[in-house]
Amino acid sequence: MAITVKDILSLKSAAGFIPIAGQNGLNSSVEMVDMLDFAWENKGTYSEDLFDRYSFVVSSLLFARDDEKKLYETLRRLIECGVSGLAYKTVFFQSLPREVCALADENNFPIFRFDDNITFREIIVDIEDAVRLNKDILKNANYLSEMISKNLSQDEITRYTIGISSMFNKYARVTMLSEIDLNSTGSVDNIIRRFRSADADYGRVALCKFMNGLAIIATMPDNNPLRFDFCVRRIFSSYVCPTDATLISHSDIHLTGAGLATCVKESYYASIAAQVLEHGEISYNQIGTLQFLIPIINTPSLHEFMKRFLNPIFHDGEMMKTAIAFVRSDANYDSTAAKLNCHKNTIRYRVNKIHLLLAPDAAFETFYEALSISIKTLLIRQIHSIIF
Repeated sequence: MAITVKDILSLKSAAGFIPIAGQNGLNSSVEMVDMLDFAWENKGTYSEDLFDRYSFVVSSLLFARDDEKKLYETLRRLIECGVSGLAYKTVFFQSLPREVCALADENNFPIFRFDDNITFREIIVDIEDAVRLNKDILKNANYLSEMISKNLSQDEITRYTIGISSMFNKYARVTMLSEIDLNSTGSVDNIIRRFRSADADYGRVALCKFMNGLAIIATMPDNNPLRFDFCVRRIFSSYVCPTDATLISHSDIHLTGAGLATCVKESYYASIAAQVLEHGEISYNQIGTLQFLIPIINTPSLHEFMKRFLNPIFHDGEMMKTAIAFVRSDANYDSTAAKLNCHKNTIRYRVNKIHLLLAPDAAFETFYEALSISIKTLLIRQIHSIIF
């Protein structure tokens, strides 16, 4: 997915852009930036391919000085070429003719003006950097997805690892964040852009876009977990600012070269576990049976076991609600009662009833083992964003 005109407005060089027309086109894609200072007519006609589709054009409008008709015709051809937007310096035009603005509005073609405080070079470099960063973000996100969904060879893992950063240290841990509050940062891309431009650990630490969240690949010369914790918390305080709704999941620590794919999988599995168990922050070594349930979630026999075991209570809302809360509370009656705002004895009565309905001849430990596996299987399957 390419950057948009709206993304360009978040760049430092675009801070002084003033919208003139076509503001319904802010979601138009931008794949490159180009310069227009002379109209590209030839004997009264215009080349159809001089400007690429999805380019963003900057100009002084010198070519149309004292010629509003030429300005209108050039804008019309930019729109026909599929150009995404235009920013002009207020050298020859402060405002634009009404007909030009109307044409831009009709075609959702964004136009901005800016003054002499910013140079063309600064705008072009900023947009080129943003386009290049976007391609890199998409590449790294694809690497992470393939590390999870495919059984990669060691050569492929090494290539992907170096593709993300050739400066990684010996040991790695991956932390994933979902449900990030982007009101203050604008987008995950902006977080990554700020980190890359300002952080001293860039190269040894990588921030990657993953699904709708962020993956932090932290590497260290040793496997001291306190150093990893400090690194991640520093990134939180500097760039992300997690809220109560943010889900945070950590992998174990592994050798970077051989084990980055394992780190990515573990952090991803822990992120699913965080949703299943309703934990705001969790590590892979804390998710118990979910370590093996998540990778085999699409196994038909597991699905059949879950359906068969839960069938007697599946359509009983109160019993299912109690069973889910009981499993999420790790069979703790007090915690379950707090979750459901009930007395502990009420929970004990309901759990006994569930036991009799689902496994009347089984000991409680055996019953709870089957209940836990079935409920966790159900909850995993309800997470529609799983990528394998």
